[in-house]
Amino acid sequence: MDPSSEYFIRKLPEIDQELIYQILELKKEKNVLILAHNYQCEGVQLVADLLGDSLGLAKKVIKATQNDIIFAGVRFMAETAKVLNPNKRIHFPATGSLCDMAAYLKADMIREYKLKNPGIPVVLYINSTAESKTLADIVCTSSNAVNIVKYIQQQTNAPKIAFGPDKNLGAYICKMSGIPIDIIPPHGNCYVHDKYTIKDVSKARKQHPEATLLIHPEAPLEVLDLADYIGSTSMIIHYPVEHPQITSYIIGTEIGVTEQLRRNHPEKTFSPLNENAICTAMKSITLKSILDCIKNIDSDKFIVEIQEDIMKKSQDAINKMIEVR
Repeated sequence: MDPSSEYFIRKLPEIDQELIYQILELKKEKNVLILAHNYQCEGVQLVADLLGDSLGLAKKVIKATQNDIIFAGVRFMAETAKVLNPNKRIHFPATGSLCDMAAYLKADMIREYKLKNPGIPVVLYINSTAESKTLADIVCTSSNAVNIVKYIQQQTNAPKIAFGPDKNLGAYICKMSGIPIDIIPPHGNCYVHDKYTIKDVSKARKQHPEATLLIHPEAPLEVLDLADYIGSTSMIIHYPVEHPQITSYIIGTEIGVTEQLRRNHPEKTFSPLNENAICTAMKSITLKSILDCIKNIDSDKFIVEIQEDIMKKSQDAINKMIEVR
């Protein structure tokens, strides 16, 4: 174990420490790989073999030697991992951990849009269900969304692009690309980022006047306009590494990222833009649920299953993005 991980584990409550050491022992015994999204709670992050964003983690599974993979995230992330790794056993330790943003967009909404707007390409955010992805021309991440939309518009010469399910990321894409965007559905959002306000920024700036403000593009456009830097979760995590001269930050994304940055850079100061920026779906995965998953790893209790036709079509949309990047 990394000595730094041991240090942070020792700072957790004793019950969490006990669960962590049980998990670490069992995952080694059963040859299980644990992936955790950056929004997971600290204990879950500390037992993970790999931390990252949804697509990055799903792609890393491809090179994994383990056949059994536990994905600590939300449902669509585990689905993406399965879509890209159909021959591996992907286990999802919390069946109720669903992304509210992904839930906004139903496949029938896309079908209806296509009937009314023939020839208009559909770009879907990776934060969508596997079924919805079957109707996409291509998918994107928050880090490549602008480039993907520009690419698909150039390829099709379409007058506009359909995008879903996040209204805020869609508005940001429209502003940065100059391409008209239809949002499906118009009200879709990530409630963690959508709650950020100009008042939050004003308050944080007053409390930390020297800090650099990093914000995720799922935030409202009027908030993004006040940021020093706009980037995906992974881009925000890498920013302090690339800018060692900056010692104070305000972090405008889920609180788990702030906690991870504090561990990674104890010599720097990281303050959340809003302390209540918490994804309850992510936090529904706990050390207990992961331990239960490992104990049942040889069963199908937590196995992610996707219909073959859905898997193939959604895989095509994801692979097309990977080819373009």
